[in-house]
Amino acid sequence: IQIVFYDKDIIEKSRGSLKELNCDSEISNIPSLIAVNVPYEVDYFGVIEPLLQIGFKADQWDYQEACLAHKL
Repeated sequence: IQIVFYDKDIIEKSRGSLKELNCDSEISNIPSLIAVNVPYEVDYFGVIEPLLQIGFKADQWDYQEACLAHKL
């Protein structure tokens, strides 16, 4: 997943929340953009996707699902 943040002040807190869900992330060369790895054993559709939607609907970020290995 790639997430672009509209507010750089929430990036580290968001990365911490993702880490608590066993998702690693890294900041790209664009400071407001992070890449997130969601391991196969993490419930993407039950946990991660709803979390992404909360931030999206609150205009905190936008995201792109670059490559999904999880079953639909």
